[in-house]
Amino acid sequence: MRLFFNKILISCILLLLCCCLATYNNTVSAQQTDISQIKSIPILLNPAQTGGSMNLIRAAALYKNQWNTVSTPFSTQIAYADMKRGLKNRQSSNLGIGALLMSEKEGVLNTTCFGLASSLYTSLGNRNHTFVHIGARLDLYNKAVKKNDLIFGDQWDGAIFNKDKQSHEDLSTESIFYMDVSLGGLFSFHYNQTTYEIGISASKLNSPNVSFFDADNKMKPEFLIHANAKINKGLRQIIPSVIIFNDSGSNLIAAGVDVFKSIKAYGLMYGLWYKSNKSLVPMIGFSYNSRYSFKLSYDYSLESNPELVKRNSLEVSISYEFRPRTGNIISTRKKKRKSNKDKALDCPKSNY
Repeated sequence: MRLFFNKILISCILLLLCCCLATYNNTVSAQQTDISQIKSIPILLNPAQTGGSMNLIRAAALYKNQWNTVSTPFSTQIAYADMKRGLKNRQSSNLGIGALLMSEKEGVLNTTCFGLASSLYTSLGNRNHTFVHIGARLDLYNKAVKKNDLIFGDQWDGAIFNKDKQSHEDLSTESIFYMDVSLGGLFSFHYNQTTYEIGISASKLNSPNVSFFDADNKMKPEFLIHANAKINKGLRQIIPSVIIFNDSGSNLIAAGVDVFKSIKAYGLMYGLWYKSNKSLVPMIGFSYNSRYSFKLSYDYSLESNPELVKRNSLEVSISYEFRPRTGNIISTRKKKRKSNKDKALDCPKSNY
């Protein structure tokens, strides 16, 4: 039964790869949300990571402020929560569920997204060294613009773009809704105090139409490949990682190293990343009791051309992970009725 179940999961990942190739057609592209701390929002990185925490429940929030050199800086806010639940009669297997809320402001364009995600992951062997994960996410997007704040080419009066001049451009609507279907797969392997992970995800698989005009303006699927190794060295964990974004044939590659050092109940995090759009991203953060964490990163553009708008951006994220104490109220009450001799023979039991 286990072998059959594992074959189903592997087949789903292969099907995901086939869907990625099949849906890559002549539709238009859309710029993907560029988050340097995307690993802090794993449900956005890959839906297969939904509920993938060592703890039962986790939640996080992220804020990004970008392009302060322009009159209206871009900003992004993201919040998510997910949890996992063990499957009956399936040892070392879990079902993950989660929700995502995102808001972006880009000049006159406002984008809001609400998503639901689920994942299924299980061990491929009795030793629990190898795991395979599959996941899906369904997002509902709303994009809205204020027509009065837009300036079109036919509003040029010979000297300036005049907002008071009548434009013949006709928006069929100032607000659109569309669905976004995402799939993901992840393979992880643990060997000699090191965990290796490689995953792939694809979004916009349903090629949604995002036109504000009465036109067929479908989006192309977007793909993402990520890989990392979690190397444990005593009280220190070193995590080299690489993430490859593909949007309409153009790639954005981000590579870097994060380090986590445990100091009693506290943890210090720091890292450095480089992105192929010529930006350097240092990161620093701290954690408490392996549950609370805070991260701060800054994208610094390495562009030397002064004519280009600086892409510098600041990102802040906070997260919390919850794991209930072992045991429950009923078992505790029963133990109080036992004799001292019986209590000495009891062993603590975990709910997981």
